[in-house]
Order: sequence, then C-alpha cells, then structure tokens
Amino acid sequence: MALPAHDHRLPDTDRQWRAHLSDLEFYLEQRIRGQRQAVRRVTQALQASALGLNAGSAGPSASFLFLGPTGVGKTETAKAFTEYLFGSRASLEMLFMNEYAAATRTPEFLSRLEVAIARNPRGATLVFDEIEKAHPQLIDLFLSLLDEGLFTTASGERLAVKPFYLVLTSNLGSGDLAKMESVPHATMERVALDVARQSLRPELFARITEHIVFRPLDLEVQKQIVDELIVRKLEGLSRYFGRRLTIARGPVAAFLLRLAYNKNQGARMLRQEVERQFNRACLPWALRNEVPPEGHFDYDSGHAGLLLR
Repeated sequence: MALPAHDHRLPDTDRQWRAHLSDLEFYLEQRIRGQRQAVRRVTQALQASALGLNAGSAGPSASFLFLGPTGVGKTETAKAFTEYLFGSRASLEMLFMNEYAAATRTPEFLSRLEVAIARNPRGATLVFDEIEKAHPQLIDLFLSLLDEGLFTTASGERLAVKPFYLVLTSNLGSGDLAKMESVPHATMERVALDVARQSLRPELFARITEHIVFRPLDLEVQKQIVDELIVRKLEGLSRYFGRRLTIARGPVAAFLLRLAYNKNQGARMLRQEVERQFNRACLPWALRNEVPPEGHFDYDSGHAGLLLR
C-alpha cells in the first residue's frame, strides 16, 4: 500500500490505512532481526508522522540518526519501512557521505540531492550513509533541511522536504558497541549517544528528532538470519534449475556460521558467504546446463564446502 499524499490529515474513515500502519512494527520485526527496541522506536515515530501528529512541524516528516555497528540492520530498516509505507524501494534515495568528504565534491552532492528531491514530489526516504564523514560545510545544509524543511538549490530555488523521511546513519562508537552484545540496551544506548554527541556538531545532533541505537547481533540472531538467507537462496536457485532444491539444514547452517559469524560485521558477512558457497556448489551444473538429479545440498567435509547432487 502506497503512502497517501502528505497533507498529514487523514480522514477518520481511512480505516484501511490506519490498519496498515498498525501492522508496521510486525512487518519490520520480520525483516530486521534482533533489533526489537530500535524497531519499536522507529515504528512509533513513523506512525505518529503518517497520522499527522507532527503537522505543526516545519521540518521533514521524521528524521532519524541510526547508530550501531556495520551489518546490524540500519540501512535495511530504512529500506524496509520505505517499501511498506511508499509501496516500493524506488522511493529510497541513498547518498554515501564518504564520497563527499572533500569540499570539491560539494557541488556534486548538491546536484544529486536536488535530483533526488525533485523526482519524488510526493515524498521519499533520503538516507545519508556515514554522516560523520561528510565535509563540515555540508552540515549547514542539514541544519536547514532539519529545521526549516527546505533545500535551496544552486539556482536559488527552494524545495520542500516536508513529505520526506531523513535517515542519517553512522558507525560512530561501533568498536565499543560490538563488545556490548550482552549488556542492557539502555547502557549500550547511553554509550553510543555519548560518542555521537562528542563527534557530531551539537546543533545537528539536537535537530534530529529520533536517535536510534542498533545493538550487535548475537549468535542466536545470526543463526536466524542464516536460516532466512538459506531459504531465500534456495527459492532463487530452485527457480533457476526449474526444480525444488532441498538441503541438509543442520550441517549446512553450522558450516556457514563457522565461516561467517563475526560480531563486528553482523549480517553482512553471512549474506556474502551464503551467496558464495551456494553459487560454488551450483557452478558445475550451471556450466554444463544440467539439472542436478537429486537436487540436494549437503556439507562435504572432504572438500570443506557445499555439494549439490
């Protein structure tokens, strides 16, 4: 279901949209594993905005600072709620701020941001990845975006970002957070926010309405993620070969976890290793354009890898 026009005054009779919003937290929890507190905070902020509770604010619909180690779901959360609210991931625009650390790249950034805003007149999600790496002069731009909800182009035109969700992500303090997977979320949140306050300009930090801390993914959560990645990969390969493929789930999942479990990298290493290992097992059959007769994946200890029969 696509997001209605952003007048933020939904009629009381719009029960379908309100019911859709009510299911947002469940949807995000199915997509983002191990981040219940973060998902709840994000959900509440999005629901309040979509129901018009922020109608008096001049800034964007909502603004977030997502903090936490790499691979724990920060960007995936933005992708997931964008798909749910706007009906398509095409409504998400990503700008990687490490590309704009030099003052000479500022005009390019301004041009890209102008295009992103102009091609989404009904609103979208703007993700500014690794905000701490942006050149300092760009921070003044963010102050205007967050405070006034306006972006001034190079030609002097003023574009409104009121119907947009702004997400700034950062790995600040991730080294400390990666060691805190067992501590209470409140303790970890305090550490992460203290680091962010010290590293970001105070006026930028203060203008962001929601500061969300994502916790490291423990072994149990990464087990769940591996199982989900395996299911999705099997579905894709089954379509490729035109037959249902099966798996020795226990040995295969254990093998993948041994290879890729990493508290500092989160799910990113898991995703890469699932792709790599399954593709290696499939390549001999794909190169011969043959369908495996048994269609079964197993862990081959002799070759320390997956085998497709």
